[in-house]
Amino acid sequence: MNEYAIIPDMSAAHIIIVDDEPDIRSLLADILRDEGYHVDEAENAESAQRLLQVKNPNLVLLDIWMPDADGISLLKEWKSNPKFTAQVVMISGHGSVETAIEATRLGAFGYLEKPLSTPKLLATIQQALETGKSQAFKISSNQLANLPVGKSQLMTELRDQLDQIADHDNTLLLTGEQGTEKISFAYYLHQKSARRSLPFVELDVTGLTAQELHLQLVQPQGILDQADRGTLYIHDVSELDNEGQAILTRAMKGELKSELNSSLKARVISGSQQDLRKLASENRFRDDLYYLIAVVPINIPPLRTHVEDIPELVNHFVDQLTVEKQLPYKHISIAAQNRLRNYSWPGNISELRNVIEQLFLLSSSEEIGAEEVSNILLSLNQEQQGLEIDFNLPLREAREQFEKLYFEHLLRAHNGSIVKVARQAGIERTHLYRKLRSLGIDPKQH
Repeated sequence: MNEYAIIPDMSAAHIIIVDDEPDIRSLLADILRDEGYHVDEAENAESAQRLLQVKNPNLVLLDIWMPDADGISLLKEWKSNPKFTAQVVMISGHGSVETAIEATRLGAFGYLEKPLSTPKLLATIQQALETGKSQAFKISSNQLANLPVGKSQLMTELRDQLDQIADHDNTLLLTGEQGTEKISFAYYLHQKSARRSLPFVELDVTGLTAQELHLQLVQPQGILDQADRGTLYIHDVSELDNEGQAILTRAMKGELKSELNSSLKARVISGSQQDLRKLASENRFRDDLYYLIAVVPINIPPLRTHVEDIPELVNHFVDQLTVEKQLPYKHISIAAQNRLRNYSWPGNISELRNVIEQLFLLSSSEEIGAEEVSNILLSLNQEQQGLEIDFNLPLREAREQFEKLYFEHLLRAHNGSIVKVARQAGIERTHLYRKLRSLGIDPKQH
């Protein structure tokens, strides 16, 4: 799912229908295809989640009552993900006013009751898509919150370097440790360039097979169509396997076209935690692809090398929490900020952001002091050193203790991304959600 979508023509928009009743699904699909829309169908929540891993719809028609999950829960999950930009219209055969209000509160564009009126259905879809189109080029608050922050010499020189190359079309490779928020630098560059009024589109290739990558690129309203002449940011490009690298190489050379006949015209910025030049020298990354995506290589420094920026980052995150998440304002004392400056931050800026949010949620006072910071940092140190399992426990309790530590670690490592945790753990997302609930883990706190 990508941050921005372009809808050049309402009839070319992509719609996913999620409903467990095959007759209704089939009828809706026929109506919408007759209107010229691209349509995919999902018979339950699990198949909808799978579709959204490889599809980028402009709109989802979502049934509220399904056997494996309720639509309200799905809506809440999707709308909490800043990369999900599709409009959602809820449909139900036995809804209530309370359900409709809750769906609207959570971000649904509309609510339709079965039996569906075709004119009302089509009018609602058109209105939803027009609304999506008008919002397509707006800067999301999430992206604004991620703009690079800091007045240290390192950060000043880095911004100067980005300013110098902003209006060139060369590809850019951003390397840096996990949590350095490389995408914020890519977006900063986009905003400084002549492409600022054009789309900024993300492509996360982590865990994608070559077939899934190809589909992401060429499907209607996929990456090639969305990115147009804007900026394409590729997360973790080093995660591509050989076949995936071959497909991206073809796209970079303009040899790959979408079903709407678009080729890659966007400026490409790639991010990587690994040294791609070293991987290429070891024949683990294609030489030709490396030279295509790394005309200008730039390293993003870890937070421990510019800790003087921490007070400004702290103030930035405090403002974000009070404005974006509407949490009560809390002051972080100078002593507390000094404790933060003396920590090594292996998870970099993302870890600092997480700690500030924990402090806001756990502290009961208006001022957060040094002791509260020390307690949280102590727990982080213990996790990094590896907490021991109590071998005196019965097997079931020891297994639960391990699973809790294991999933909390993965959630922190992947900044709360359920998709990435499920991939690494090798389980379905629906099973992961059930497991987290049984262990008392809230993924939104990681």
